[in-house]
Amino acid sequence: MNQAEWDERIELKCYESACELPSAWDACLGEWRGDLPGGGAIYLERAFLEFLESVNPCGQRYWFSEIAGVLFVTYSLKLNLLNFARFGRLAVPATLVGVPLSVAAPGFATREAAGRALMSRWIRRQLKGLTVILNAPEGEAFDLPEGLTLSSYVLPLPYEGFEDYMAALRSPYRRQAKRALEAFEGVETWKFGWAQSRTTRPSPQRSVPVPHQSLYPLYLEVFNHSKDQLEKLPLAYFEGFPGTTTAFVHDGRPLAFVQTLDEVTPAGKIRHFVLGGFDRSRLLKFDLYRNLLLHLIQDAFADGCTATNLGQTAAESKSKTGAQEQLKYLYLAHSSPVLHKLLGALVKGFSYRRYKVKHHVFK
Repeated sequence: MNQAEWDERIELKCYESACELPSAWDACLGEWRGDLPGGGAIYLERAFLEFLESVNPCGQRYWFSEIAGVLFVTYSLKLNLLNFARFGRLAVPATLVGVPLSVAAPGFATREAAGRALMSRWIRRQLKGLTVILNAPEGEAFDLPEGLTLSSYVLPLPYEGFEDYMAALRSPYRRQAKRALEAFEGVETWKFGWAQSRTTRPSPQRSVPVPHQSLYPLYLEVFNHSKDQLEKLPLAYFEGFPGTTTAFVHDGRPLAFVQTLDEVTPAGKIRHFVLGGFDRSRLLKFDLYRNLLLHLIQDAFADGCTATNLGQTAAESKSKTGAQEQLKYLYLAHSSPVLHKLLGALVKGFSYRRYKVKHHVFK
């Protein structure tokens, strides 16, 4: 039996709704993706996929074969192929293999390399037009034209607490962190649990509007100024987010917010930064980039996490926390043999240009 005949016998079943997925999906996900450095399997769990589908429907399809050792998610989007180029915009309809949320996690899991080889062949034959596989981790290659996408940054937390982490920083980075924390004095912190609109840290002096409505403009402000746009999330996403939202308030006005999810892995609990927003007019005054990162690290220590995944973008700021870069790859395919070959010649032009400055953060 040749390879094509074998592929035809593999039943790669398509589910049009996450609620239809069998229990074996989560079981296989845990087996095939549970030890990914930096985590990320949580974004492919059935419950989270159901949530994303309910608030941000974008043609999601779920593909699964336990026998072949393959599961992945596809969705539809107009993609700017020149996103990482120095100029221009070329938006084309595409099928993305990924999580329909701008996070660093891959949208697939395979038992072994043979599963990715099967996906490579199957995608070219079965999916029409352009297909882009996003955020493939290093070492999980496909037989398709390859480029780089945004790196992610993961900070291990081998210290007893935040104070020990600060003490381990070299003096220039420790001074920067201390100055940032001083700029945040007087800023209140409000935490919201799953789909709640009340704070766990109430203040008698301050009152904040319903959080999703008051924080959503901060998200839009960041999204609209981003060079790396994918899907734009609706307000419903923020109203139902199944994690923790932490808002920062100054003089009764929302200043910024971050969303986080915790994932328990064999290596320990990982705190994921999902997304955030901030008031750009007050970015410099409050040193918001650095303070939001310091907050994520401080909270992760307080909650017993062994690492925090700071996600993609803002590479310089994240590198200066001591976080370790994790390379992420993209793969391109086209159902037209001619265009597929052309993509192979052009893929480097579609690729992310890494931040290559090395910061020696720790003593």
